[in-house]
Amino acid sequence: MKTAIFPVLRNDEITQAIRYDELIIRYGNRLSEKLPDIHHHDQIRANMRLLGRFKIECIKLHPEIKELKEIFKPHLFDMTIEALRKTAKWEFGRGFSTPAVATNLSGLIKKCANIQKNEFIKNQNIDMKDLLDNFVSLWVEETPTQINKTAIEDRENKKRSKKEDLPNKKDIKQLYDFLRTKMVYSIATLTKQFIFDDWKNLLETTLICLQVFNRRRAGEIERITIENYNKKETITDNIEAGFIDNISNQSFEFAKQYVRITLRGKLGRTVSILLDPLSRKAVDLILKHRNSAGIPKSNHYIFSAPGSSGISKKYIRACPLLRKFALECGATIPHTLRGTKLRKHIATYTALLNVEEATVDKLANFLGHHKDIHKSIYRVSVPMAEITTVSKILLSAAGCRNEENSENNSFDNLRGNISSESESSSDESDNITYGANLVKKKISNTSCGKTKKCRWTIDEQEALTAEFGDISSMEKLPSLKECMRVVSENEVLCCRTPAQVKTFIDNKRKKGKKN
Repeated sequence: MKTAIFPVLRNDEITQAIRYDELIIRYGNRLSEKLPDIHHHDQIRANMRLLGRFKIECIKLHPEIKELKEIFKPHLFDMTIEALRKTAKWEFGRGFSTPAVATNLSGLIKKCANIQKNEFIKNQNIDMKDLLDNFVSLWVEETPTQINKTAIEDRENKKRSKKEDLPNKKDIKQLYDFLRTKMVYSIATLTKQFIFDDWKNLLETTLICLQVFNRRRAGEIERITIENYNKKETITDNIEAGFIDNISNQSFEFAKQYVRITLRGKLGRTVSILLDPLSRKAVDLILKHRNSAGIPKSNHYIFSAPGSSGISKKYIRACPLLRKFALECGATIPHTLRGTKLRKHIATYTALLNVEEATVDKLANFLGHHKDIHKSIYRVSVPMAEITTVSKILLSAAGCRNEENSENNSFDNLRGNISSESESSSDESDNITYGANLVKKKISNTSCGKTKKCRWTIDEQEALTAEFGDISSMEKLPSLKECMRVVSENEVLCCRTPAQVKTFIDNKRKKGKKN
């Protein structure tokens, strides 16, 4: 508290309110023991300042209060609720302007009450403990109704009214190419001689390049240690044959270029990042010139901050750098190139591709998400996908006929272009019939399970030919991973799944053998 947390706080009214408050200091000490890592210090400061703001509002309503521990009396309960509402900017009929403050503060006050209760027990102050128990009983009973329910509703309303802008693939690629160009230039310079500005430039661009490619949280990527890097894992030729039976030689050779690093993620999860050859070379050069850049040996972070003091973070921060490079790269919508939006983009992008459930689980695990959070929070609702898919189902369920509503004539044209649920097989088996505007698609069993027939366009077939050559003469089917790569890299295949691609190729190969 004395050497790391308080020295960074700005000296204002709130800091003065918490500096000599015994209960708030006890809470801060307990939180420091629970969260000892340096990157948690900001969270500890934020919670303590929130309690300080609440204490100031309590003093305004009841000037006799000098310390936070004095509020835990039943007759002051209503005053405490009012102070909490003022802190969270509550207005009658309009709710909370900052609902997160209301819910956070509700929990913090209860935690502080438990800490104070332990002190009363230690000092055998039974009378004060009984008063505090009565206050906590009121708090547990009343705050869910008076505070939390309203705050949660206000928070959800704000989410619904907020427009979610995701980055587009063109801007992401422009940023990624911009970063790699700067990396190549710095690597070329540092290979010959050490120049601090080039070393710092390589440090910053490598950090953000890894964040953009791996879609990692900023805090996880900036705290990679030298020990993490030294324990990197690679794919070698000594892998058991059974593990690579379903992987083509091309995919296997491609995967051998990458290395995997495991590190600690959010909530203690073990997460990983992937490094390509250019990133590995960049990291090696960063570590090679650490001494020349003045980085002390005690600083074990790869992305060490040059000239960092004892109370500042020992690593550079990714968030301000990402904002900086998003503007410099010339993106059309630079404000969408942010860490969380990039993570939401990959979750939404895979949902639109109808990626298999097992692959989605692997992606969620790689990103450090619980799979349910990945699907419900990080996936953003896409109007085009919902409108084109659900509208068909609703029209069919209503029994609408084309002749009853001329606007429904466009329904027939949607099936081959933007229907996200359409499945495919060979272009010869397009047995779709129409009756009362109900679509009946022939179902067949293939090597990849059941698929619905939908004619492959010439553009789609040409895209596959460009990737695989003469499909009918292929000796081996591509893996689903390779099919997924082809789908993701070709916009014309955006409505196809990896399983559909593999099934189409399988049918073409069988036809070629018969001929």
